[in-house]
Amino acid sequence: MNKFREKFNQIATLENLCYLIVFCLPFYLIRFKFIFPTNLLEVLIIIFLLVSFLDKNNWGKIRIFYSKNKKYLVGFLIILISFLISAFINENTLKGLGIIKSWLVLPFLFSVMTFIILKKEKRKNVFITLYCSASALAFLGIIFVISGKLTFDGRLQLIFNSPNYLAMYLIPGIISGLFLIKKGFWRKYFPLSFIMVALFFTFSYLAWLSFFLVATGMIVGGLKKSFKAILVAFLLVGATFLIFAFKTEKMNDLLYLNERSSVFSRLTIWKSAGKTLKENYFLGIGPNNFQDKYLANQKYYPPYLEWAVPHPHSIYLSFWLGGGFIALITFLIMLFWWFKDFILQNKKETILGIVSLGIIVYFLLHGIADTTYFKNDLAVIFWLSFFSLL
Repeated sequence: MNKFREKFNQIATLENLCYLIVFCLPFYLIRFKFIFPTNLLEVLIIIFLLVSFLDKNNWGKIRIFYSKNKKYLVGFLIILISFLISAFINENTLKGLGIIKSWLVLPFLFSVMTFIILKKEKRKNVFITLYCSASALAFLGIIFVISGKLTFDGRLQLIFNSPNYLAMYLIPGIISGLFLIKKGFWRKYFPLSFIMVALFFTFSYLAWLSFFLVATGMIVGGLKKSFKAILVAFLLVGATFLIFAFKTEKMNDLLYLNERSSVFSRLTIWKSAGKTLKENYFLGIGPNNFQDKYLANQKYYPPYLEWAVPHPHSIYLSFWLGGGFIALITFLIMLFWWFKDFILQNKKETILGIVSLGIIVYFLLHGIADTTYFKNDLAVIFWLSFFSLL
């Protein structure tokens, strides 16, 4: 019995709970109501935070982290206050508060506490765990592809609400595995090939483009010459993606600028978002209100191609509309500080630095025309990448 208890105590650590949460990020889809609406991922994060704060050994580490990173913590506090103000002065306040809890507060606190607890040499394990999570989803995705469980237009969606969301989850996993996993067929190349196949069947062209631009830059700029050796193979994979993509109806719509293509749909969404911003440019419309504003603007535009549009398909517009102008500016200032610290502290000298930079740049690049943050799992990945170097 004592041996069992000793073994259990070795396994049931905050460090392992952290890895478990990262692996189970898609568990936000398991929703239920306990006093207030929540999900399994949030419950795991709350347990992690409570145990972390109750451990007095972490209090000193928290004070040190605060003193070193005060500007980022204050910046986030300003963003949080901006979203709260916008939520209270606009409609759907309760749902807005739920979004603030799920997409801002819990992901931020979890990421901060993760890197307070973990030693620097173990931080890379967070992204290796993310790679394992993406690999597990990819294996499931291959099964879905073989069995024909695809969307009506032949795209792989798995358990997510759209193929684009699946692509956004897989790409940080690919970046992590590409650089952090040592050479080996079964540990690296075999799982990566599955993830790439799953990514291909999402047919998320913007995700493809953003990822290949970021990954190519990372490989070319990587310090290790061995990274450059796989550049040709990587570009060949990209070319293969495009060759097969040219045969799809979606690609034909894009190439010939079909009025029912996703490009025209995005343009209409951005026009509607721009009109809404003109009327609410400073304080925004609050989280969870874009769908209603978008539908209210229908009379000013041709019939919508998409009716269910909870986000304005841009991470920057989402921050501006959801929290107001101050939230957006503060978010951009925090990114400026982060990139400045990254360069001054020469974080590019570390593999973890390359991975974190790659994920952040991917989020920001793809986020120009899609919402790469405002989702439970993506928010956690963003802040984990942001704080991994601090």
